[in-house]
Amino acid sequence: MLFAAAGASGYHPRKYLAIVASCRAVRYTAIALVADHYGRHFVRMLRHPTQYLGWFLLSIFLVCALVITGILIQRRLASASAEPAGSFSAH
Repeated sequence: MLFAAAGASGYHPRKYLAIVASCRAVRYTAIALVADHYGRHFVRMLRHPTQYLGWFLLSIFLVCALVITGILIQRRLASASAEPAGSFSAH
């Protein structure tokens, strides 16, 4: 879809392909560096899962807490923008 949009907008193909290639090179280089650095640790964690169970559960809990917090903040912002300015609800 991105390639079609670039073609439809008349973007120069060589410039577009150069940008795409350089961005992909940076992304895959970063992935390779992270995999090289953390690969052995990850394999060790897979071989001895009970040794790292506490860290795994803590990270799952933190991710869930962040997702729930984000959802609650989004709902609060959506409800605040839906109310007209200056109106107060009588309880």
